[in-house]
Amino acid sequence: MVHTRASSGVRQHQIVDAARKIITQRGAEHLTIQAVAEAIGLSEAAIYRHFPGKREILLLMLRDVEQDLLEAVNAAERGAPSPLNKLRNIMKGHFSHAERRRGFSFLVVEEVLSLGDPDLSQRASEVVDCYLEALNRVLREAQEGGEVRGDLDLDAAAALFFGIVQGTITLWQLGHHRSPVEQQEAALWSLYCDAVGVSTRGSRNGTTVVSEQEKGQR
Repeated sequence: MVHTRASSGVRQHQIVDAARKIITQRGAEHLTIQAVAEAIGLSEAAIYRHFPGKREILLLMLRDVEQDLLEAVNAAERGAPSPLNKLRNIMKGHFSHAERRRGFSFLVVEEVLSLGDPDLSQRASEVVDCYLEALNRVLREAQEGGEVRGDLDLDAAAALFFGIVQGTITLWQLGHHRSPVEQQEAALWSLYCDAVGVSTRGSRNGTTVVSEQEKGQR
């Protein structure tokens, strides 16, 4: 049987994908070069030709996580009629993505932090900070457009959004929710809107419609 040699870039991402599956199925403590090699049918020496060690695999994985999270924000912004729509699209996108990738993005960050490696923890922190900055920007647009409270603490609102999404996906991953995670999105979005000062009465597809009575009370 003839084996076709994959390019270095392709092989690296095969290794990272195998590592991701090990982490999501068994936990980061079970991620070893031997486990990765067995998962994709290569020798440990072949893995070392592409990565000096496990840390470098995790660093590339974190870069992929960062790209996933920022792509979710960018995809949500395309065609959204308002910042509030963007924010809800981000939430929907994460939950939909979680179903397809088994909560990969957020779970990897948690697992990397659990390893206690200072360099990896710093990189994971940078990934989360970059994502929170993107959320903060969308929230600032919503605030400037009058869609959320004018006195809203944007950093806290971004952290709350992150916590809702991350916590829900983690609980779902652990099996606490039997129904698809996407089915919980409407209820979670409504709770978030209450927290940031958005009226969801008459809301359609994430666009807040304020009644005449509510306008008179403001």
